[in-house]
Amino acid sequence: MKTYVLDACALIACFNNEEGADKIENILHKNNICLMSIINVFEVCYDAAKVLGKNQAIKLFDEIKQMPIIIHFRIYRIIRIFRIKNKK
Repeated sequence: MKTYVLDACALIACFNNEEGADKIENILHKNNICLMSIINVFEVCYDAAKVLGKNQAIKLFDEIKQMPIIIHFRIYRIIRIFRIKNKK
């Protein structure tokens, strides 16, 4: 099991079936720990709202909440976890 910190581009690529989407899906569907800040989640939803509209962005937010991603509301915790994992 590995720990990954995802950014907005990773999920946007996944939802749009862009290059690298298969790698992100692999990470999400294996027994990994995936972390993401709420800021990045909102960035994904904002991008969707610009293209698809507000209602679709809200649906996307609900979909992201169901994914195997731990959404952190305090970004400093993600940075601390990332630093600890990289010291090993």
